[in-house]
Amino acid sequence: MGHEFAGTVAELGDGVEGLSIGDKVAVEPYYVCGDCVACQAGRYNLWPLARVRRLSGTQGGFSERCVVDRALGPPTR
Repeated sequence: MGHEFAGTVAELGDGVEGLSIGDKVAVEPYYVCGDCVACQAGRYNLWPLARVRRLSGTQGGFSERCVVDRALGPPTR
C-alpha cells in the first residue's frame, strides 16, 4: 500500500467541469501551491514545500470521504 488511492465522486464543488457524480477517479496525493515555477511547469514534485496526502486521517485513502482539487489534466472516460 502507498499513498495513491482511488474513489468515486460523491459531490462536486462550484465550477468543477468534466466530472460527474459517480465517476471513478484516481487521487493525486500531492498538496501543491500551483503558482511556483515547478508547479507551473507540471513538475510539482520538485516543489520543496510539497506535502503528500496520507492513507489515514481526515483526508487520506482510508477515510470514508475526502475533498481534493480537480486535476488540470483531461478527464479519462
